Amino acid sequence: MPHILSLGLFQQYDEEKYQALVDMTCFHKLSYKLNEDNIKRKGTYYSILINQ
Repeated sequence: MPHILSLGLFQQYDEEKYQALVDMTCFHKLSYKLNEDNIKRKGTYYSILINQ
């Protein structure tokens, strides 16, 4: 289960799906080398989490 969000980190953010993920598991920091183009994308789960 903990890898669910990592597989969709740069997908378009969906509040309902996000809440379902939060209800299933807790968040913890994982270190990954991320693609610079993906990091700059707006409206992804990554951008929402980083900018909270």
